[in-house]
Amino acid sequence: MTDPSFLNDQGRPAVRLERHYPHPVERVWRAVTESASLTHWFPSEVEFDLAAGKVVFDPNGPDPMTGLVLESDPPRRLIFTWDSDQLEFTLAPDGDGTLFTLTHRFDDRSGAASFATGWEQCLNALLNEAAPAPQGRKATARHEELVLRFGLDQPEITWAGQEWTIRYERQLSCDADTAWNLLFGNEVPAAGHTFPPPGSSFPANSNASQAVSSTIPPGDSEFRTKQPDQTTLGRLTTVDAPRAFTFEVPDGVPGRAGSGRLGAGTGQGARLFLEVTGSGKDELQTALVVWGTEAVAGLARAAAALG
Repeated sequence: MTDPSFLNDQGRPAVRLERHYPHPVERVWRAVTESASLTHWFPSEVEFDLAAGKVVFDPNGPDPMTGLVLESDPPRRLIFTWDSDQLEFTLAPDGDGTLFTLTHRFDDRSGAASFATGWEQCLNALLNEAAPAPQGRKATARHEELVLRFGLDQPEITWAGQEWTIRYERQLSCDADTAWNLLFGNEVPAAGHTFPPPGSSFPANSNASQAVSSTIPPGDSEFRTKQPDQTTLGRLTTVDAPRAFTFEVPDGVPGRAGSGRLGAGTGQGARLFLEVTGSGKDELQTALVVWGTEAVAGLARAAAALG
């Protein structure tokens, strides 16, 4: 078994997974194209009609979806669409068996780790006559590992003169309500509320805290990252609970103002969108630590710890 690859060729992000199966190519081809075998590993009920060039997802459900077979070369290659995504199956002789390669192309770059984690579970079930393993702590840890490996924790940075904007889009392993509570506590926040809430263990990264604390003027009482339960990252200016908020950044914290939103994500988790503006190259370097290593990664760690 090899680790998934994250690709960005042909103008679209993609993940690619390879598995060796100790079966001839013809046997694996049946497993990846025939409905009776697909039931054991594919994440949706699916029926292929290769002669007609179509594929139907959830054919017995209330709202079946039809995709197109873009290329079919039995028993070597199959390319088809699933909604706006594209899946490619490639089979090749490999020693005493078959090398099966699955390539999934999509537009949702930030969902790449979720897609890869899900496909790993599916391919583990292929030809094992068992349903894919359920999501759990091990799958969550794998997702977080692939986020870092794929570089999905890195922000988009744009400049307008001397002013910068950093934008994070981070897939979380908890639902939106849970993420909101991690940010603000169980009480409904209002303008003027600070976050994270007092007593929170988020964020918690001692190395980043030490790096940030050296930039804070002596005596400043707003941002104490060496004690995460006293940290203040922002003060809310508007709140649309439990999904969106804007905030101003207190003295001693890099940046001037920002906004956050919790939206639909891939898998079982929500997607965090966080944007912060500020000015100056020196402040930007500190901001990447505070808002990336501390805030966004801290929230992701807190969510993952919930299992």
